Amino acid sequence: MELEAAPPAATRQLSIDDVFRAIGEFGTYQRWHYAKVVSTQLSIAVCTLSMVFTNRAPLWRNLADPTPGSGDLTAVARLSEVPCDGDVSWAYVAPWQSVRSEWGLVCEHEWLSRLLDALFFVGFGFGATFFGKVSDARGRKRAHAVSLSLAAIAMLLSASAPGVTSYAVFRCVCGVGVGGVNVVAYVWACEPIGQVSGTQGVNS
Repeated sequence: MELEAAPPAATRQLSIDDVFRAIGEFGTYQRWHYAKVVSTQLSIAVCTLSMVFTNRAPLWRNLADPTPGSGDLTAVARLSEVPCDGDVSWAYVAPWQSVRSEWGLVCEHEWLSRLLDALFFVGFGFGATFFGKVSDARGRKRAHAVSLSLAAIAMLLSASAPGVTSYAVFRCVCGVGVGGVNVVAYVWACEPIGQVSGTQGVNS
């Protein structure tokens, strides 16, 4: 009587966690990759935080006061909201230091300065959604490069914008690039890292 051959033993398919346990969760290459990808956030931070300085309250002075720089110690340049009631005669000091003073976005036009910041974050939300899907379909590296280039070009163009309309458009486009870089860099940096190390990195 012939004996029947035993069925082959079932083999468990390797999971990504098994691979990380074999090669290490946060080795030398993974640290280098993480630092390289996350370092792009430094340049993106400039794009985001620039609005704090370019869209700040204008510098102005009361025309009844001595002129700043005249040597009179009582001369005062105020960094605050300009008086809009018409009771005080005033003038900008160094109007090129803020888009609000350069384009007169004060008093009844002050809402435009708030709109500039809002448009940036509208673009941010769109860019995070769009480039997140692009990175899944076309790859992290390509989506990261395109979104980073878009943010850089829009940032340079906004610095040379001739008017508030073009500046608003470029800031919105810059937000698209910044949103894309943020979401793609996060996923791209964490993908080669093991679950435990990745969780610790996110929490820190």
